Amino acid sequence: MLVRLALNAGQAVPAELLLSDVWASSSAVTAAKQLHIVVSKLREAFATHGDAEAIETVPGGYRLAIERDHVDVHAFVRLSRQACAARAEGATATADALFRGALELWRGPALAELDAPWAGLEAVRLEAERLEAERLAVREDHAELRLAAGDHRALAGDLAVHVREHPLRERPTAQLMLALHHLDDPGRGRMGGGAQHADAPGGVLDDCQDVLALPREG
Repeated sequence: MLVRLALNAGQAVPAELLLSDVWASSSAVTAAKQLHIVVSKLREAFATHGDAEAIETVPGGYRLAIERDHVDVHAFVRLSRQACAARAEGATATADALFRGALELWRGPALAELDAPWAGLEAVRLEAERLEAERLAVREDHAELRLAAGDHRALAGDLAVHVREHPLRERPTAQLMLALHHLDDPGRGRMGGGAQHADAPGGVLDDCQDVLALPREG
């Protein structure tokens, strides 16, 4: 329930939605009682941190009355959008810092801290998939920026990890191949030239070639 409220921080969430998220299999009367109990317990928990009014009762439901940026996912969305805007304006350094700030908010898979049975809920699964897809897209947007800036050597290592974790995503594979192409061509980008092969940390080029050799579907 708190996850749903946090994902909609500052906005009213209908009680019916909260009930369907958590108590879909319970009777209407039982579920409504459970909802009131959980809200009371959450308010008590917030009160111990000096914020007894964090969960507000609103017509037809409840609202988590906190700044949206206090929830990492909302801060991530704001920073990533600002990064894209900065990139469009040609402010490369600003865009890079914003992309990095957005991605550093992630500490693992979305909503992974939820325990069963809540983690098995369809609503939670779909939301986790949506957030993960957005994270990967932002990571790849940042890679495009780094490619354009000539950060080919460090980026190749990062992309090798990314492609190994998500071998069916075509965009990072193409980005990795382009980064390696720049490393092989001394006339392209700041990181070009054979010297980078010798300097590449941890055998990153060998790792990249191993990743690109992995079998792929289709």
